[in-house]
Amino acid sequence: MRKILIFNLAAILLISLNGFAQRNPGKLWEDKVFEPQFRSVMAFPAGPLPQAYLQPSVVGMNEGRPMILTFDELADEFDNYFVALIHCNSDWKESSLYPMDYIDAYNEFPILEYNFSRNTLVNYVNYQFQVPQVKLPGNYALVVYRNRNQNEIVFSKRVMFVSNQVNVGGRVAISAGVEQRNTHQQVEFTIAYPNLDLNNPSQEIKVVVRQNQRWDNALVNLKPFRVQENQRLLDYRNFDLKNNFPGGSEFRFFDLRTLNFTGQNITNLTKDRNFYIATIGADALRRGQAYSETLDINGNFIIENNDLPTGQRDPDYVLTEFFLQSGKIDGKVKLMGALTNWGGYEEAEMQYDANANGYRTEIFVKQGWYDYSYSVESKTLPPFHFEGSRFETENLYEIIVYYRPIGARGDQIIGYQKIEANRRRD
Repeated sequence: MRKILIFNLAAILLISLNGFAQRNPGKLWEDKVFEPQFRSVMAFPAGPLPQAYLQPSVVGMNEGRPMILTFDELADEFDNYFVALIHCNSDWKESSLYPMDYIDAYNEFPILEYNFSRNTLVNYVNYQFQVPQVKLPGNYALVVYRNRNQNEIVFSKRVMFVSNQVNVGGRVAISAGVEQRNTHQQVEFTIAYPNLDLNNPSQEIKVVVRQNQRWDNALVNLKPFRVQENQRLLDYRNFDLKNNFPGGSEFRFFDLRTLNFTGQNITNLTKDRNFYIATIGADALRRGQAYSETLDINGNFIIENNDLPTGQRDPDYVLTEFFLQSGKIDGKVKLMGALTNWGGYEEAEMQYDANANGYRTEIFVKQGWYDYSYSVESKTLPPFHFEGSRFETENLYEIIVYYRPIGARGDQIIGYQKIEANRRRD
């Protein structure tokens, strides 16, 4: 009994010394901000700005470049923040791995790089953090908390580290459904596993496909149409429409890179005592219109200040007002895009203004170029009620392949591929 007690105490001590003490296998980790003063949360592979802002939060295990986490706190003073890495399974629920299984360091990293905003009406502190290299590929939640208090989580951010143990090839095709051919895009792909021994490939391999870096409408648990075991090939050219996405429309956008005059699609720019206010031109229904080809950044945004193009601490925050002309509908209307964490911020839900016959919302955004769209949550209307949906729309798709080796306690990402549908040339 004494030996067992000593062993259990040692195990508890080992777990606590290897990082985030509040381990909770099965807990779902999301891209989520818990305190509203935290804005512009981004994670991307290191590279030249502003192009790096547009890259998915994915890094290859042997790629040789780090992942960068950056965010702002709308505050006058800096605070002490720490980061822990949480390994998650394909469904983003915390795995049973211990930190020592996937990282060679104490799993609590202080954020030491920060800068105060400069020449801005809205004061903020910009923080930057280089994510440490991990030992295992897979899903990771970056959990940021205050003053080493793991109960004071301020936000969590999903990132992925991938290896290339399988070969993924794919394309975007016309939907197999007759009624969906003009509105949907069908993602078809194959997974070749020449160096992987699988007993039941269709069960052991898990696949997730996401559109425009979104998790809220990702396709999960896709099963292959055909397994060619003699060729070690999984074929996901399905005809059951489970690999279909609404194509949507090209995103609306506005240019807030300068405060000296109104940028594109901004109708009014005023200066209050405490902040700038920008008004986006009134938006109207686009469903039913002919397809219009425009270059967009697939719902993303870039941070940039054309007046003082010197870094993250010079762009100001602007209260930005949106208005969608529409009668009241049966359901909720949301402002969508990375600017609202794809509907995750409270301000994403728009309020109906009966006097103006439309929906309104406002949100603080940092100077830059922003894509956005409107989505509907309704039992009677499709999400693309306002925007329409077309096969011709340009979209970015990612195919993420997961596998759990025999005896392992967590899913690993063993394949990854990006596919650009209807890619335009700049």
